Amino acid sequence: MPPQGGGRRSYKLWLAVGAAVLVVLLVGAVTVVVGRGGDAPVVADQPSASASPEGSVHPADRLEEMLKAQGEALLRGDEQGWLAPIDPGNRKLYEHYRSQFTVLRALKVSAWQVRMGIPPIVVLGRETEARMMVAYCFGTPRCPEFKQLYGEAAQFTQDLRVRWGEDGTILVTGSKAAERDRFEARPLPWESERLTVREGRRVIVAAPAGQLSRLGEVVAAADRAAPIVDRYARLAGREPPTHYIVFLAGETEWNAWRGGKKGKWVSGYAYRVGLMTSNVVMRMSRVDRDYMETILRHEFGHVVTATGSDPYGTSVFDKWLVEGIAEYIGRSGEPASRTPRMGAIRQYVRQKGWPRTIKLPSLDVEAEDVEVDAFYGLNYLTMSCLAKRHGEPKLFRWWIDVVHGEVDDDQATRKHFGESWAAMERACLSYIRRTV
Repeated sequence: MPPQGGGRRSYKLWLAVGAAVLVVLLVGAVTVVVGRGGDAPVVADQPSASASPEGSVHPADRLEEMLKAQGEALLRGDEQGWLAPIDPGNRKLYEHYRSQFTVLRALKVSAWQVRMGIPPIVVLGRETEARMMVAYCFGTPRCPEFKQLYGEAAQFTQDLRVRWGEDGTILVTGSKAAERDRFEARPLPWESERLTVREGRRVIVAAPAGQLSRLGEVVAAADRAAPIVDRYARLAGREPPTHYIVFLAGETEWNAWRGGKKGKWVSGYAYRVGLMTSNVVMRMSRVDRDYMETILRHEFGHVVTATGSDPYGTSVFDKWLVEGIAEYIGRSGEPASRTPRMGAIRQYVRQKGWPRTIKLPSLDVEAEDVEVDAFYGLNYLTMSCLAKRHGEPKLFRWWIDVVHGEVDDDQATRKHFGESWAAMERACLSYIRRTV
């Protein structure tokens, strides 16, 4: 921080001071944490975009203070405080931040932690770039702190355009996702314009304008699915979320959110929100009313088993496990022989032969419908085999150990089932033949 003093600092002096601050911050950066401990966040005095006496605080430090105060305003429900750093002359940007405030509050944002990147170059009377990183949580009273590596909270990187007024004013005049955000694929669903959010008993569902007609239908189905999935969460030793969060996507949103590029056959996915939980995205053009609750149970299954359906934290070779357990939760105790995927399984077996291992390879993004249904159906039958042989409690404890534990497959199988992996695999391959 530069020393206090009177008189106008020159452009060259600000550059010199900025360079010195850069060296200091690269050695030891400071994280600004905004969180909610107990019933309400701790609120500091709120800097605004108005002028302040020159020489008191370096402008880069003031920007950080303003962004910290903006996060605190978000948590306490103060819309004007949230909008304070934003240039009111940029109506599009101003309305975007206003919309985000409404959506984030409806999603029960419980933490908004700001950390600045490399200190920005300050040029009085001009605009320059500044980078900030944010760690956040929805509905979590105690959100983990921001970390550059292996952070547990959800994190993203935002590039800001900042105007440094000669009178001391600081305003954010532009905001965009970092081109290469190493924390997240962007845009995130909640960054969309004009989402309508509705809260059920156990779910929060957000819909863009094109999906409003289905919002009530999804809330009702998700509220029915939630308590069923909660039971499986407890079997897995996991605490069910206070609310499951679901985003409804039309084709435009589907192809944009988190970079798009999902398999053509995908009707929904769960994506990791840090290491805390997962949120769900539904591709509404592929979700029929009759199967909606099953699909929601499947995706909520990813949430409570803490994997998401993206290969984050698990090998792509574990997809048979990840999708198998979600399919088992989705079918919710239905007899294995009654799976609607049975026709596709039989067709697949006629074409490809019986599987020789339960570790089925992952699907290609261009996989055909029969191959997709067979993949999900066969993995479901494997989980059904294990539940029938050893009971659901052992199935879920085994699954958690195999996917998240530090033991290999055979060790986990002997520990939970009292048999070798090879013996278990032979038994389940035989079970699949008998059931199909």
